[in-house]
Amino acid sequence: MDNTLRNLVIRRPNPSDARGVYELIRDSQTLDLNSAYAYLVLCDYFRETCVIVEVGSRVVGFLSAFRSPLRPDTLFVWQVAVAGSHRKQGISKRMLTYLLTKTAGPPITYLEATISRSNLASTRLFTGLAKAHDVPIEVTTGYQTELFPMEIQHEEEPLYRIGPFTPQP
Repeated sequence: MDNTLRNLVIRRPNPSDARGVYELIRDSQTLDLNSAYAYLVLCDYFRETCVIVEVGSRVVGFLSAFRSPLRPDTLFVWQVAVAGSHRKQGISKRMLTYLLTKTAGPPITYLEATISRSNLASTRLFTGLAKAHDVPIEVTTGYQTELFPMEIQHEEEPLYRIGPFTPQP
């Protein structure tokens, strides 16, 4: 195992992580950058369904998610970010697995995410997770281009629904 991977710490975020998360997302140059306040709220109020990966004191991974208010057994994954220096090492999959096995409350039966068609890394991540757990994946209409403000010129994002997962003991 790579020495860097041995030094990874995967854990729940706390408010003091928000600045590092903001910088990680900003530096990715591929993800939609939300306000610093949004990341503070995610690291505080949604910490049970978010994950931080750090090496030393540096945030190298962040996954934000929340339980669907309409279906508490469904976890919607909002953003998955890994620092360029740590990509292609399975960190995103480890964060998803962490959520599936360590989230308190009702078991997570389904994962959902919207993924733009050009985001091949996320498509591979979620289809690979479905395959690894031998569960179905359904792709339906998610957020169409015309729902986004015109000045953003955002691609459509189909909705991926993965599951049902068998609850982990």
